[in-house]
Amino acid sequence: LGFNPNFGLDKYFFEKGKKAGKKIWSFETVEQQIGFIDGLPWSVQQEMILQTADEFKLLEKNMKELVSAWKYGDSAALEKMMLGSFKDNPQLEKKLLIQRNQNWIKTIKGYLNQSQNYMIIAGAGHMIGPNGLVALLRKAGYKVEQL
Repeated sequence: LGFNPNFGLDKYFFEKGKKAGKKIWSFETVEQQIGFIDGLPWSVQQEMILQTADEFKLLEKNMKELVSAWKYGDSAALEKMMLGSFKDNPQLEKKLLIQRNQNWIKTIKGYLNQSQNYMIIAGAGHMIGPNGLVALLRKAGYKVEQL
């Protein structure tokens, strides 16, 4: 669809931070990320592959809508598009988003209790919804605003 991963926000800020001599940490290793999917029951993995194949048919239309929602900060539209794909597979949502967010929020709250500045970059799917990082921070009493 013409997207270049070299222009992704994560890569951009990673390179910028590296050049500036910033410390860079990850919430997870690549092995852990692969393990999230590999640890799912085979039937769930099969369902995920079939769902992805079905979604390819609508990829171009959906991607334009997704990018537009992200660009204009339409979190309700992002939530509907991104989390809607999990409605038939809550086990996958739990493993790929909910549990990971719950693990990350502990570290993030630790950062917020320090005097240094931190920048956290995560996919939009981790930010939205009732189990997203934004909601978890708000539930913990932090004021979070969308810029």
